[in-house]
Amino acid sequence: MKGVLSMPQVKIVTDSTADLSLEEIRDLDIKEVPLTINIASESYVDGIDITKQEFLKKMAKSPVLPKTAQPSLGRFIDVLDPLVQAGHPIVLILISDRLSGTIQAAEQAKAMLKGNITIINSHSISRGLARQVLCAGQLAKDGASVDEIVKAVKEVQAGLHLRLDVLELKNLIKGGRIGQVQGFAANLLNIKLFLSLDENGINIVSKVRGTKKLQKEFENLMDKLDDIRDDLVCIDFSHAGLNDFNKSIIEEAHRRFPSVPSVTCYTSPVVATHTGPDALAITIVTKHPHKL
Repeated sequence: MKGVLSMPQVKIVTDSTADLSLEEIRDLDIKEVPLTINIASESYVDGIDITKQEFLKKMAKSPVLPKTAQPSLGRFIDVLDPLVQAGHPIVLILISDRLSGTIQAAEQAKAMLKGNITIINSHSISRGLARQVLCAGQLAKDGASVDEIVKAVKEVQAGLHLRLDVLELKNLIKGGRIGQVQGFAANLLNIKLFLSLDENGINIVSKVRGTKKLQKEFENLMDKLDDIRDDLVCIDFSHAGLNDFNKSIIEEAHRRFPSVPSVTCYTSPVVATHTGPDALAITIVTKHPHKL
């Protein structure tokens, strides 16, 4: 209509822990701010200087636990400033504040730039973060407003569940999350952890002995999903190595829920640093809130 000015498109920004594919990023024009990974004396920019597969190889050889660092203020400015200068409203959807100081760095950048910037705490990571970003990206592409996008992302969060296993405890021991003595005893007993991630951070769902009992935890979860299969939006998997156990879990989910959209990918170095090799995360999104 002549004389009516259209508002600049909302731009969606996330960080490199979202485990988005290149196709997803390109299709929805998502902007990413990378975290930094430190392995011994070497420093890498996540997804630029090092791939997820390369990280896992270096982590396996490193005598010390790798460390990840939130994006610097400068990296946020580099991504956000051109968007602000072009007049775009911006929605940032970022890794849980329970796992990283990334949101604090984003808040500092927002204060400096004075643009129309909205920051959302995803309370998640990996494909749990990705599914929120993809929802926002599609709405932005379709011309939605910031308020519409924020409302939709909150609805995704309400139906989001993330579970993950820890098959090897050595990274938790190295990182001080489990004491040396406790960790030694747990290794002797072949203890595996089944965890959840929500707004309160990482929680232990159960401790089991051996992969057979861990497999039962996944089967119990899938039984619960069976009861709400008509409400399932997606079942995604992210992993720190596709061993036979992980493959069997993913194959069983695909067998039981063949029509539910699903993505399988390598997980973020941030996750792998804490969980160690061969960890598997399952991200579930439902249309309505459910207790799982």
